[in-house]
Amino acid sequence: MDKFLVLKTLIILTLCSLANAEEKRTTLKMVSTYLPNNVEKSKKSGRELEIVNEILKCMNYKGELFLEPYFRHVKSFSNGDKYDVAMSVPHDVEVVGFLTKSHIKYQNGVVVRKKDFPKGLKNLKDLKGKHVIAFNNASKLLPDVGKHKHLFASYVENASQFQQSHMLLKKRVDAVIADGLIQMGHHKQAIEQKPEFKNIEVRFFGIFDPSPFHVAFKDKNLIKPFNECLKKLRSSGRHKFINKKYTFPYLKSLRGSYAEN
Repeated sequence: MDKFLVLKTLIILTLCSLANAEEKRTTLKMVSTYLPNNVEKSKKSGRELEIVNEILKCMNYKGELFLEPYFRHVKSFSNGDKYDVAMSVPHDVEVVGFLTKSHIKYQNGVVVRKKDFPKGLKNLKDLKGKHVIAFNNASKLLPDVGKHKHLFASYVENASQFQQSHMLLKKRVDAVIADGLIQMGHHKQAIEQKPEFKNIEVRFFGIFDPSPFHVAFKDKNLIKPFNECLKKLRSSGRHKFINKKYTFPYLKSLRGSYAEN
């Protein structure tokens, strides 16, 4: 038999084998929420999504992703049997199910216009007399915010982080309290919509402790395999690679103050 024909046959058989293996993987229905640079609306990319998908593949599972508003996704997972898995679960949120070890950390901090804070920002006291906006429940989830918000000229919590980015760029607020990588995603979208924002430099200061996030399963038996595959992903360096893949485009703005693991 011709060598080329043998090679072609082997390639076809390998591809068929891989396709069959993919079909044999059990599909789990996952719910998460849209988090720019972490879980994209396309359901195909994002830092957290890539990490979870690689772990599931290691476990010989695959996920079918559904998106719901933040926090509602945890309630939907807890109330009923629609979903097998919940992603993006904070460590301090009550959930019906079983939590894995933390597979990712989000880093809340303060985003400001560079020219407004040329010397940087060390803590919330540096925002005294400033107009500040934050995500919903920020003053409860971040105790320091609740303790210091009386120092601000104004303090508002808003569910739309994309709107918060616009308000910062339009100088309607002086600072945004948010996760750095998520806010950079919204900042990028704002520039795409309005090119006049392109020359406005923003900086992120990760002044809060990183927040560990988890995956929740309905099936307790999946916790151990998930944690084992997470360990393998970390030890292989792949976990670090995925983190850097998504933070690298924003190195200048994040200033190395974003927790990547």
